[in-house]
Amino acid sequence: MKCATAQVTFLESMFQVYKSRSESRAIWSEWLRSRQGGRISWELRFNQNLSEEEKLIFFEDLRKLEASMPIAYVLGEIIWADVKWKVDKRALIPRPETEELLQAMLNEVNPSDRIVDACTGSGCIAIATKLKAPNTQLIAFDISTDALDLAKENAETNNVQIEWHNSNLLGPIPDWVSISKDDIWISNPPYIPVSEILDKSLGFEPEMALYVPDDNPIVFYQKIIQWSLRGLKKGGFLFLEAHYYFCSEIKIHLEKQNEWSEIRIIDDDCGKHRFIKAIRH
Repeated sequence: MKCATAQVTFLESMFQVYKSRSESRAIWSEWLRSRQGGRISWELRFNQNLSEEEKLIFFEDLRKLEASMPIAYVLGEIIWADVKWKVDKRALIPRPETEELLQAMLNEVNPSDRIVDACTGSGCIAIATKLKAPNTQLIAFDISTDALDLAKENAETNNVQIEWHNSNLLGPIPDWVSISKDDIWISNPPYIPVSEILDKSLGFEPEMALYVPDDNPIVFYQKIIQWSLRGLKKGGFLFLEAHYYFCSEIKIHLEKQNEWSEIRIIDDDCGKHRFIKAIRH
């Protein structure tokens, strides 16, 4: 099979799955980056045949993609915040919106800040922060030991030191949360109601990283806020990513506590309510 034929086959297969030419091309570009070294090297051999090994990989990847497996899981990696991350079913795939959250937080970071990343998942926020602000102290926790194992692998690959904890937000506040020692708390916790109809591809990602009960969809935010009230210094920042349906509810919850100032809802690049920023007073 020639490279040109493989390209047509791939794009047509992805269009059948996603019904979008632009999304099909985006998935193709990511596949080329990881499997073929990018578009230029592919186009230089456009009329050449794939090797037998390349054909095996191509059709195996295509089979998984046709089953709606996310491209990041197929490839086992993703570029996020200009860093290559190992990703698999142990943790949620880092999203573009979370990169916006990271940047909003980095705008407020001082060199020696102590920062806590709640519900760290693959560790992307904590590790990217440490890479971009090397003198900061990063503490990260998650309920999932599998996710923490993946986060530790990403930290080792990127040669950064993070203090990891296996902690359950719905349990008591652990002793490692020091009273008034932290400069920033940041989190992208689960926020999708279980009744919400989602894209089939999300079925490959860990449910505990995605879903919240319909009867209290902000339960994790309530707990993060409670824990951060213990950990944050006066003047410390809280940054949260949330479902656009519930940003106002989270803001009201913060306002009722009379412990926070400059509480703001920030829109993402698509114009949807997505982030909450507040200052501990």
